[in-house]
Amino acid sequence: MSKALRCLCPILATLIILIIPVPHGLEPHAWRFFAIFLGCIVGLILEPLPGGAIGLIGISVAALFGPYVLFSSEELAQPGFKPTVNAFEWAVSGFSNPTVWLIFGAFTFALAYDKTGLGKRIALLLVRSLGKNTLALGYAITFTDTILAPFTISSTARSAGIIYPVLSHLPPLYNSRPFDSSRKKIGTYLMWTGIVSTSITSSFFMTALAPNLLSISMVNKIIDINITWMEWFMVTLPACFVLITISPLLSYHLCKPEIKSSTAIPTWANKELQLLGSLTAKEMLLIFFVTCALLLWILGGKFITPPLVGIVVVSAMLISRLLTWNDIVENKAAWNIFTWLATLIAFASGLNKSGFINWFGQLISVYIIHFSPLAAMILLLCIYYSLHYFFASNTAHAAALLPIFLGAASHIPGINIHHYVLLILPLLGFMGIVTPYAAEPSAVYYGSGFIPNSVWWRLGFIFGLLFLITWLFISIPWVLMIS
Repeated sequence: MSKALRCLCPILATLIILIIPVPHGLEPHAWRFFAIFLGCIVGLILEPLPGGAIGLIGISVAALFGPYVLFSSEELAQPGFKPTVNAFEWAVSGFSNPTVWLIFGAFTFALAYDKTGLGKRIALLLVRSLGKNTLALGYAITFTDTILAPFTISSTARSAGIIYPVLSHLPPLYNSRPFDSSRKKIGTYLMWTGIVSTSITSSFFMTALAPNLLSISMVNKIIDINITWMEWFMVTLPACFVLITISPLLSYHLCKPEIKSSTAIPTWANKELQLLGSLTAKEMLLIFFVTCALLLWILGGKFITPPLVGIVVVSAMLISRLLTWNDIVENKAAWNIFTWLATLIAFASGLNKSGFINWFGQLISVYIIHFSPLAAMILLLCIYYSLHYFFASNTAHAAALLPIFLGAASHIPGINIHHYVLLILPLLGFMGIVTPYAAEPSAVYYGSGFIPNSVWWRLGFIFGLLFLITWLFISIPWVLMIS
């Protein structure tokens, strides 16, 4: 698709919705607001511009036409009501959201991992220790991802930026090349294990995937439920532990690497570690900082909020010169995510405030209200998960569908909405496995040339189904038991 067409599609989507008559039971301003929101979602999917730019344009348009899209006639008729002032306050409300600052802090942690070389060192140490056996090497990849995940909110930075560069050096040691049959020697297994592991860990930890925190903020804005780091971890622990344990073994059998063992990889890793030298003072300082951050996220809720933990640790990194201010200013990925998450959070609050979510939730609930609460919840979870085949971004998926699925569940009698939230939010990370375009790391591993298109679709379906079934059969009873 040409860039011109990608630019035109969001505008056309908005105009089409505006032309359609306002549905029965919905306020006209809410329908117009939805039209702008849908245009932004189409933009996030097609990406004619960076996500931050699309979000900024979207809230600018909505705020500019505030009297027509943000406020009801009753609000406008109130004495002293200032639509221009209120529209601007709505537009910038997402930038003061605590979740946005937590994400920004976590992105800076990832930058420190890269700059100090600690992430690469951890990966090489595990490869050197377990690399003699190909199956054990798969577990080394998974363990590396698990160790880095709590502190690396960008799955792209963690998997594509730290783990993938190490993995890309391994197949050539065995003359395993992309785009031909030699990939089966070891390359396909390594690359598939890499994307499987990051899909699991992105669901395992709240701070392992930026859209996780976006979802939490949307839940807080829409239904006033707050999820803590520890609560998320306790919910995901059983299912993700099982998946981390069995996935490298399952990948080993389904990908069938021809090389079962060798000393070449540990030898290479040892040479790379020698080039890195001994653990530096900056690496030791980073270990201290991230350990403190994790402990405060888990235990410090009574006296410090998670976003403030991130800001304090980033400040400590600046004071200690672990990072410079220029490092942070030049971190384009962090600022881009900061902007589009802030704008999407504003849109979520607007959808809720306008009454659109309540209206659409009632509309959907009519079709499943005759189900039992448990069956209705499982059906909603399965549909939410399966719809990711139509998305190329976890963020776009959450922004487009989560408000709708929250609204639907809230109108079904008997559903424990808190349980439902705990079960639907972690699904985002698992979705990264289903297609070659499901998430940014997916595209990186697919682009390596070691995983052919047909192989990915077959394995993506198998592992995607495994993830969903494991999540439903383990996590639903577990949530009911611990809550």
